[in-house]
Amino acid sequence: MGDFENEHLEKLIIVSCGKAKVWDRSASAATAVPAKDAYSSSLFKLCRRYAESEGCVWMILSAKYGFLHPSQLISNYNISFGQSDEAITTEELRTQWSARCSHVRQLCSLAGASYNERLAQVVPANVSIECPLRGMNLFQRMRFLSRGPRQNRT
Repeated sequence: MGDFENEHLEKLIIVSCGKAKVWDRSASAATAVPAKDAYSSSLFKLCRRYAESEGCVWMILSAKYGFLHPSQLISNYNISFGQSDEAITTEELRTQWSARCSHVRQLCSLAGASYNERLAQVVPANVSIECPLRGMNLFQRMRFLSRGPRQNRT
């Protein structure tokens, strides 16, 4: 589970994980939940909605697990790139990319700066990377994402 080998992967959207998780709000939350339901911040929810409305494959970049299929089950954690020695390594991310995303030619990252830096170290040179949120503050990001992909193209 979690591999995209059977899906057409010319374009991929990356959404970064977030600190706020379902376990923070509910002590009765299951031990493991699908990644798409684990992150509970408003920014993550807007990124997810944006990615899903684009109509192409999307993944979550987690500092603990790496590249996650939205339906992949995960457990609670508190790790972020640059702030924890427990974060997944660049080499492990490269291995995951090669195994799961080798057909991708275009990447749209809805992640923040530290996650985009990690992506740039991992993604092969023949993949074009677009970062539409680069340089935006939180409120600008949320406004951009809430308009959706179609309105942002006009």
